[in-house]
Amino acid sequence: MRPLDFEDVEVRSPSGASLLGPVSFRVEPGSTLALCGATGAGKSLVIELACGLRRPDAGRVRLGDREVSAIPPTRRGIGLLTQDAALYDHLGVEDNIRFGLDGPDPVRVERAATIADCRELLAPGRGRAARLSGGERRRVALAKAIAPDPECVVLDEPLAGLDPVVRQAVRARLGAWLRVRRGVGLVSVHDFADATALADTILVLERGTVLQLGASEALVDRPDSAAVAMRMFEPPGCRVAGRLEAGRLRVAGQVVPTDRPVAGEGPVEVFIPPYTARLSGEGSEGWRVEGVERTPGGVELLVVPAGPAGGGRESMLRIRAEGTPIPELGQAVRLDWTAEERFIFPGDPAG
Repeated sequence: MRPLDFEDVEVRSPSGASLLGPVSFRVEPGSTLALCGATGAGKSLVIELACGLRRPDAGRVRLGDREVSAIPPTRRGIGLLTQDAALYDHLGVEDNIRFGLDGPDPVRVERAATIADCRELLAPGRGRAARLSGGERRRVALAKAIAPDPECVVLDEPLAGLDPVVRQAVRARLGAWLRVRRGVGLVSVHDFADATALADTILVLERGTVLQLGASEALVDRPDSAAVAMRMFEPPGCRVAGRLEAGRLRVAGQVVPTDRPVAGEGPVEVFIPPYTARLSGEGSEGWRVEGVERTPGGVELLVVPAGPAGGGRESMLRIRAEGTPIPELGQAVRLDWTAEERFIFPGDPAG
């Protein structure tokens, strides 16, 4: 079994603009790395480089002691799931899943179909793959990628577009499979929860730049930035500007207590996890109600800092509306919350 190495890898556009990098990491046999980030973060570029579908403009991508792109495709030993869930539409489901196997091997086909939660699609009479729905195609394509138990499995958004119940089952089974295999795993995901369920190590990307690389526990205990913290919660938290003044934290016009003393002076960036703040009837009103949603658990509000700087999607904070009356859209409110020291980061001095 060979490790997968990215060594100072960079990708540039035809005009020379940086699209990715530099990126460096190693995935050892028996471990899985998750690429976590929003759409456009550069995850698919890393996937293409890992499979040899693209050559880097700088640096090297190696599988063992050879550059991936120099290894003939049939000898790379890579199982790939692409975002378009490519299948052979003229073949049936079972024939698609066993395409990379040496012979029929019904045991491997059924095992892969179980992990991908598509065993019911193996039933006779299901017809060709062209008749499958989008979610069915994704599950069959996942089964096809993992059925040979390849030396290196590369999965681009394996959970995208799945029904929530199916998604939960696939995530659990796929995570268990990845953790017991001897080969290398590389998986791209949007959500931090998916990353921790599927991988040992997480690499957080934003606009082609590496924000943080480490074990999931390290990212939870000490994220390097508010941008990393934003990826850790579902629903998302809130990323806002603040200021330290004589050891006190000021956000949205009010002094906010902290869970431990915070040293320093000047601008900071503060991350607020969802549901950690509550409405208060006292003091200045530094927040504004941007949305009111009725959920099975009660009424929830989306609030943003009041004023011209508020209203961006990363400044929206979800809180629970407890009691009555429920604030109206656009109403100014005050929040009570305690800032966690690990979520206070250096800010832009020009801000």
